[in-house]
Amino acid sequence: MLKNGGTFYLCDVIFSFPIEEYDYKIDNWIDTLKEKVGRNCAEEAQMHIKEEYSTFDWIIEEMLHKSGFEFDIHHNDDFFAVYYCRKK
Repeated sequence: MLKNGGTFYLCDVIFSFPIEEYDYKIDNWIDTLKEKVGRNCAEEAQMHIKEEYSTFDWIIEEMLHKSGFEFDIHHNDDFFAVYYCRKK
């Protein structure tokens, strides 16, 4: 719980692509990770997606809005976002 005016920062895996592109985007992201940083990191990312229940931006943004936050968003790419939230 935050007092009015309190600040909350959220940085996490948050999908910011159309849900219809889910399979393609995830497969492409995992393949890119394998090439750029190696198989172990790609397998960890794949496990995170399967077990951590990452969500879409439109879901988390509605939750933040309904919780009384105003927020600014910085998307690093289609998979990571930082939310700078302030309690109304």
